[in-house]
Formats: sequence, structure tokens, C-alpha cells
Amino acid sequence: MYSRVGSRPRAAEQVVLNVYTMNPGAEWLESLGLGLHHSGLEVHGKEWTFSSGGVFSHAPRGAPSVQFSHSVVIGEVRLSSKQVDDAVSRLRADYAGPSYHLLKKNCNVFANDLSVALTGQAVPGYVNRLARLGACFSCLLPNELRDQSPVNEFDSGGGGGRAVRRGQPAPASFTGA
Repeated sequence: MYSRVGSRPRAAEQVVLNVYTMNPGAEWLESLGLGLHHSGLEVHGKEWTFSSGGVFSHAPRGAPSVQFSHSVVIGEVRLSSKQVDDAVSRLRADYAGPSYHLLKKNCNVFANDLSVALTGQAVPGYVNRLARLGACFSCLLPNELRDQSPVNEFDSGGGGGRAVRRGQPAPASFTGA
């Protein structure tokens, strides 16, 4: 996408995928390309992500309750912050909190859709590979885990990052070794 400021072209801004690990201590999974990841897309100093609470932003590389792993430059945009916010708003209808599904509609799927909307480029396939593989065996995943996100907008890091519903304690399914 291209934007002008007055009569001159807007400077390019990098679009960066920030990837977090949710299975510290299990590097062997990473070596097999099966890491359990959370991700957010960073542009204009905000990192956008999706959870069971909906779409939200936070400080880059600062997702609550997960360990930052690495960043991948996806591309560039020549959009204003407002134009990026508008692109995020267009995705919000498809990414309402109750639509969150750990394996089928998670933060990585959102990051990919936002990346394609802004740059035309998809995020690397390894980021959501384990969820795609897990979807083949979703019948083995307890129902109460499917709509729980490991990162939540309202978690400041002390509660494990899981959205809690209906007064139930969050299961410890995303804790490390």
C-alpha cells in the first residue's frame, strides 16, 4: 500500500512479526519445526495481536506472560498510523474474542491476515505449524482449552496469560517444563 504526505511519498515503515515461545525448555520441538508460538505484528510502534478477549495492541516484544523469542521482518508499508488502525479495525469483525480457537483461529492466524492486508506477504509457516497439525487431532483437546488464549490483553504477566471464563481457573496447559 502507498500513501502520500502532502506532495511527497510517506517513508516506508517496517512490518515485523514478533514471535514468542510458549514452551521454554522444549527446544527439541523448535528443532523439529514444532514450536508452540504466540505472535504479534508490529508496525508504527504498536504490536497487534488477537486473544479470547479480541484484537488488541501492546508494546512491541512485550506480550504478557510469554517469552519473546525472535523477530522476522515481513515487509514495509507506506501507511499512516491511522491507515494501519483502519486495517486492524476491518479485521476486528472477523476476530471477535468469542471466535478465538486455539488451533483454528488464534493469534498466529490473525498476525498472518493482518500481514497480508498490510504487505501482501504471509508470515512464515512454522509460526502456526503446531496448531495446524494439532487441528488434525482436535478431538483430543479438551473443550475448555479450545477457546482459551495463552495471552490476554488484561494480563500483566502475573496470571499466566490465559483468559479465564465463567469464573473457572485457567488450566496450566501452557506452562514450561
